[in-house]
Amino acid sequence: MASEAVNYAMRHLAERSSVFSLSDLRTTANGYGVGHFRPQTLDKAIASEQRLIASRHRDHVGREYVTTRDAIATEHETIASMIAAQDSVLPF
Repeated sequence: MASEAVNYAMRHLAERSSVFSLSDLRTTANGYGVGHFRPQTLDKAIASEQRLIASRHRDHVGREYVTTRDAIATEHETIASMIAAQDSVLPF
């Protein structure tokens, strides 16, 4: 149940932001599975989640922020699209 709650929390938080705090992840997961698992079980489920990646953004140093592999892939696709579109239209 804890893994299911983590999956739900990741999907929910990723709808709003590509980076979110572990605190928000825990809170959202707890809300989804309230009373079905212990905090230690949730922490183990979060630690074993392979899709989570610690944020390396300079504003997040020393703080627990994470992103997902899917969010990084989306960012790379967006950047590639912008680079491909550069100079493809004339300015006004």
